[in-house]
Amino acid sequence: MIVRPKSYILKWIYPALVLMLACSCGKLDNLDSDDFFGKNDKKDITELRQYSETPMSASPLVEFLVDKSDKMSSEYEKHIRKTCDYAKLPYRAVNISQINANPIFHPLARVLCVADTKKLSQGAIDKLIEFVAKGGSLFMPFATEDKRVGYLIGFKPEAEFETDIKAKGFSFRFPMLPNLKDQIYDENAVHFGYSKSNFTANIKVLATAISDSQFPLILENKIGKGKVIFYNTTMIFEKIDRGLLFSGIIKGLEGIPYPIANTSTIFLDDFPSPVYDIKSEPIKSEMNLTITDYVKKVWWPDMMTLAKQHNISYSAMICFDYKNMVNPPFEFDQWDMHKVRTNKKSEVLSDWLVRNVQKNGHELAFHGYNHVSLYKRNWKNPFFVGTALKAVQKKWEVSNFGPLPITYVPPSNIIDSEGLRLLLEGMPSLKYMCSVYLGETPEGGNREFDFDPYNPGLFDYPRTCDGFYMYPDKKYAQQSAYIFTGIWTHFVHPDDVYQIPNMGAGDAGKFDLRNGEGYGWLKTKGKNGGLFTIFSDYLKQIQVTYPQIRYVNAGEGGAIVNDWRASKFRHTAKDSSYTVEELDNERSLSDKQYWFMYSSVENVGKFENQLKNSGATFSKTPYVDGWLFSIYTNRSKIILKDLEYKTQEELIATRNAVQSVMGNYRVFRSNVAKYNAGNDTRWTDDTEANFKKELADLKAKMLSETKIDSVTWNKYAKYMSWEDRGAEVWEMLDAHNLKYPSEQNMVYSKELNKIVDYPDDIIREKWIYLQLIAAPNDKALLVDYNASYSTIENKDKITKAFVALRKSDKSFDTYLLYLKHLVDYNLPAALEEVKEVVPTDAYKSVASEIAWGFANNEQYREAYEWSVFGSNVDFATKMFWLTELKSYETLELAYNKHIKEHPEDYK
Repeated sequence: MIVRPKSYILKWIYPALVLMLACSCGKLDNLDSDDFFGKNDKKDITELRQYSETPMSASPLVEFLVDKSDKMSSEYEKHIRKTCDYAKLPYRAVNISQINANPIFHPLARVLCVADTKKLSQGAIDKLIEFVAKGGSLFMPFATEDKRVGYLIGFKPEAEFETDIKAKGFSFRFPMLPNLKDQIYDENAVHFGYSKSNFTANIKVLATAISDSQFPLILENKIGKGKVIFYNTTMIFEKIDRGLLFSGIIKGLEGIPYPIANTSTIFLDDFPSPVYDIKSEPIKSEMNLTITDYVKKVWWPDMMTLAKQHNISYSAMICFDYKNMVNPPFEFDQWDMHKVRTNKKSEVLSDWLVRNVQKNGHELAFHGYNHVSLYKRNWKNPFFVGTALKAVQKKWEVSNFGPLPITYVPPSNIIDSEGLRLLLEGMPSLKYMCSVYLGETPEGGNREFDFDPYNPGLFDYPRTCDGFYMYPDKKYAQQSAYIFTGIWTHFVHPDDVYQIPNMGAGDAGKFDLRNGEGYGWLKTKGKNGGLFTIFSDYLKQIQVTYPQIRYVNAGEGGAIVNDWRASKFRHTAKDSSYTVEELDNERSLSDKQYWFMYSSVENVGKFENQLKNSGATFSKTPYVDGWLFSIYTNRSKIILKDLEYKTQEELIATRNAVQSVMGNYRVFRSNVAKYNAGNDTRWTDDTEANFKKELADLKAKMLSETKIDSVTWNKYAKYMSWEDRGAEVWEMLDAHNLKYPSEQNMVYSKELNKIVDYPDDIIREKWIYLQLIAAPNDKALLVDYNASYSTIENKDKITKAFVALRKSDKSFDTYLLYLKHLVDYNLPAALEEVKEVVPTDAYKSVASEIAWGFANNEQYREAYEWSVFGSNVDFATKMFWLTELKSYETLELAYNKHIKEHPEDYK
């Protein structure tokens, strides 16, 4: 389940030269996978190790300057902190206000991160430049509206800070994540970054926009001994982008190994499970087989072949029934329906598949008695969850399936806190909950590789991507999580091949289907190969990229990852050596360790020699503009040369570099001031004095007038912007408006913003709302405010603004915006608003939410009527509502119509 599906196809290129270079490793074929995760250590891999959140480090390698009052800054800090937590990298966050008061960074910090610099003092900006000049790395993942950082991000003195409003998508010139060189991603993302005309020719461009190959999207600007990595976008990065954010700091961590889990797990969801004797496309045309014969004779043998080729231990997620009954009796008639002849005897086909799974060394895990998610609204009587689970345990025992399962995947990856409680009560053998890494927490998604936030009795081993055909966003999601964890968790279904466009898929979009490209299994008319051959080729590509990749089932992987998460590592730089070692490793499952490490092209030979001399096994793959080393050591300790160690001569050279950079920076600022003042004006001491006098005169005039004179204020604001003091003008306007409040003075803020940007988002929100008060009929302004600041904190403000606007604007479009706001923040008010409304297709953007609202009030008639025009209410739920209403005639008509259009909807 991947958020943000895309509509393009990635072209994967593997030149022969890259293949040869990527495989520069030794002895990989001789490694025994059992030794890697401690099976031979005779420790109980199902015994979970407890641990607490990693505290901020007193000796950080990575330091984040965070503005805790800014949501974006806080979110970016959270993502960077989590990547460092996984990678065991010493990390701390420092509030910007603390840096402004005392602009000193930790002496051991090698990377500084800041999402938005607007609130940093000029003194702090100067210290950032000095930090980089000494050899540090500064990571700026957001195109901040701060003209003081032009020097840092590689601007010309004459830069106009123009914004490119057209550049879209990511085109990676370099592999910002492994395997992504020359690939594209997120083609619809509009960046609103700085135009290419602003930048000097000295920057190094690592990624561009898809729509404009000259737009510098990700760039490196070298300053003195160090570098600035700048992401020239205002797109807000999310959890799926953590790996790309991690890549922004990696160049500052060259030569520093970090421990990874190195677990890759492939889940076989809904297998073994009941099968059906019907023929469906595309298998019907390709093989003329029923689903039953396809699963038994083709799909499972092919998957076993794949397992042998790559030494994969699957996790087979058993599900017994698809009638979705939530009331007893909980029978197994679907499961027992098909028989097969084996060894001259008749056996239940599903049982035979279970034994075949076990016989071939795969994990038999649990997907549910039925495919109904353990979600409160799905089970009217929660007691019956336990009844169903007891029935499963009895079936497990009677059928001799072996030990009860320890791994669980929620149906449709959905489960809530009550469902988790009932699950553990009914199946206490479970230890690992494997929903999804992305998604929403309340619905079972957004899980970390940690103990579950709703039920710490379970350890989460979530899945990062799915499908036999890997769309670009899924490949991106895989590599994004893998780069700082070494974990790939992937799931497929036996019936993935059947989910093709216009074949019982309803109105699902191409990217909501598991086979949206319409492939066959082995071959496809008019295309190369089928789902199996495509997935097989992809696994081969991954094997080339990561020769040490280790496939384990979820029970094993959960134990390894839990052990890795509980482990503590110490980083020590002493003399010319850098050491990373595990503490208290006698508590771990194994004293062996896998590592990742970044190296530049210049230093790759040095590290290869050191690793060979230490007896480590390693491989490497292209990463950013260097290499990612995959390393295996026989103990959880590694020592390498410290690239940051400096001799006395190098220290002198660094001090000289800093002096040179600070001199260049002063010249840069002077040139900026001269350019802003006009290239034809001779800038002298007299000019400076006259300029300051004119500023003082303008300020005196501004403060003496009750009514704002826009000409005077605009001129003053322009001059102040040249001095990078635009924030002071906003402070003056705030004070002036408090003293002389008027609609005209409030509205002037809109004009001022054209000259001087709002200093920060808090000030922007304040003035846009004041503009709304002054101009309640300005629909565009309200739409902008609603889009930018639609939060619980602002819901009452927005409601009042809509009420005021609707007095003059009676359009349906405005009414629908108002209704959408109520649906999001005051559902009872929305239901009251529409109680006399006849639902139509015009309300489709809110129809589903309104339907669910009525259903929660048990107003099933209204719920059904609204659900007809929504897209997020499944058909089975609609049938349930009609059943509650006893509207059997409507139910029968709706069912017959639906099943005719969707004959494969077994649910």
